[in-house]
Amino acid sequence: MKMLIRRVLMDHPVLYVIPWILLLLGHVKQVFSQTCPAPSLTTLTDNGCIQLQSVPQYTQTPGSHINYTCAGLITGLVSSYPHCPVELCKADFTWTSPSISCGTNECYNIGSSASYLGHRMCTMSGKTCQRWDTQTPHSHSFTGTNFPDGSLSGANNYCRDPDGSGYPWCFTTDPLVGKESCSVLQCSTVPTNYGTCTTAATLDPTATTAANCGLPTLLAMSDNGCIQLQSIPPYSTTAGTIINYICASLINGFVSAYDHCPEQLCQATGLWTNPTISCGINECYTVGSSSTYQGHRTCTFSGKTCQRWDSQTPHSHSFTAVNFPDGSLALANNYCRDPDGTGSPWCYTTDPTVERESCNVLVCTSVPVNEGTCTTAATSTVAMTTTVTTTAIVPDIFGDKATFSRRQQGSEKYTNIRNLTPVSNSIRCGRECLAEVNCDLFIFDKATRVCNLSHEDLGGISIDCSANNCFKRQREPLI
Repeated sequence: MKMLIRRVLMDHPVLYVIPWILLLLGHVKQVFSQTCPAPSLTTLTDNGCIQLQSVPQYTQTPGSHINYTCAGLITGLVSSYPHCPVELCKADFTWTSPSISCGTNECYNIGSSASYLGHRMCTMSGKTCQRWDTQTPHSHSFTGTNFPDGSLSGANNYCRDPDGSGYPWCFTTDPLVGKESCSVLQCSTVPTNYGTCTTAATLDPTATTAANCGLPTLLAMSDNGCIQLQSIPPYSTTAGTIINYICASLINGFVSAYDHCPEQLCQATGLWTNPTISCGINECYTVGSSSTYQGHRTCTFSGKTCQRWDSQTPHSHSFTAVNFPDGSLALANNYCRDPDGTGSPWCYTTDPTVERESCNVLVCTSVPVNEGTCTTAATSTVAMTTTVTTTAIVPDIFGDKATFSRRQQGSEKYTNIRNLTPVSNSIRCGRECLAEVNCDLFIFDKATRVCNLSHEDLGGISIDCSANNCFKRQREPLI
């Protein structure tokens, strides 16, 4: 037998390496499945009076970065501290420590970017800037005359614009990445009368911010393609925001059997949860008979997941099968119910800090039950695959600080920041532009659903707006 095995391996040497390849693949899979822990969304600053903008959505995979941006610049404060307002998820699955200053020198004027004298020392992606008085890893021919600091050493490794690019930038210490924009604020985009604080002695105080999820898709998964949803009220896009999806009517002849949660939550990660909904005739309750509700909603009005009724953790209770229309605690699953006759369906939550909450189930008299003639799906194992959308129109969709106007052909020149695809509509494209500090113009192509974000730049190129699809950002004037 030993001789046979040896002969097989000699004839097929690749068999020697197969186990090692499999082991390596398993290791690679394990490495790529790791992520950085949830960030604190806190940054050091040289002044305790600053406030920050909401951060756009982010992930926790290596290479992901969170950009911190001043909500306003502080009158009387001129920063002198080197800082990097970018929190980067590193390859070792730890976050870098961000720092920020909101002094009045931390912005630049269009056409005068060469005079920027702020102390930012990293690029928009969090890469550390190379010192201007060194030629490694990237060589250059700039001299002291190209800098407002008067010398290469005085320019340190701060973001500058020695070649008139139209925005502050720097060479990076990464040999593979040369020049990169620093995403410094344009002075016209931010108020400069925020607070009257003075410079602090050291870079000690902290500032916190909340994630911004951006514009949601306004889509919910459903177990029936005939349903229609009510319009939703205005909402924000910051962490903690909840969008409630509500049936416009219940479907005659259809009884839902699918677990669902029609709440969409903006999470601390900057990502929206995925809502699900069912509009069967069992998805409402009659006033005075809420204990007979047998719908399949599994979350509260705030989007918290319901605790199973046959579990005593994290919240204990004394209910038994006789308290439920399902006939047993197990069959009641984690559905919203009213076992104590409160008057409306509710549940215990899986959040140890929140014991019980209402489920916001519809009252039967508040909704018609004659919409459509759809029937129950063939089996209870059919997944919720039908997509439905609301007819909601969100007022003031671009916020209070900026709006967009349709742009005809002009003399301005622009540099492309990035292209996004596919983007559902021009409103979402506008939202992406607002999330990008230096975005001055967006172009939305309905045919290809490409969203182009551009920055006004004297060194850029003219953009063709003849198709009437260009939208220029209207900046709020300084106060």
